[in-house]
Amino acid sequence: MITVIFNLDGNPHEIIIKDTKYFVKELYGCEKHKNTIVTVNDITFKFYFSAGICLLELRLTYLMKNTFIEELKKYERKSLDIKLTKNCEGKQQCSINLRELINQVSQLKSRLATYRPLLSDDIIVAFESLL
Repeated sequence: MITVIFNLDGNPHEIIIKDTKYFVKELYGCEKHKNTIVTVNDITFKFYFSAGICLLELRLTYLMKNTFIEELKKYERKSLDIKLTKNCEGKQQCSINLRELINQVSQLKSRLATYRPLLSDDIIVAFESLL
């Protein structure tokens, strides 16, 4: 069973997977502005909406990667390979190598599955359910 508790009071959000609690400080970043109404045309709205979904998926993938790393620290004595923990920055400024990030997450998942196979699957399901 997976439970997601969103705390709107500034405390970390809770993701509970089979009686194990994970705390996530923020799922997305936004700044508070004055209440102003901005109108956009349909094409602009669709672009911003799809870009927002992509950024949310990217943020959740990074959170998933960090969750796997934290769980693996409990089971492995030596430090993880630098290829699995480094940032996935692309060649251009402010770009991300998505292929490398996805490969890192899948390798971390398979390493955690050697110790806790159900937990590694539950982490993936928990983050996918947030989309």
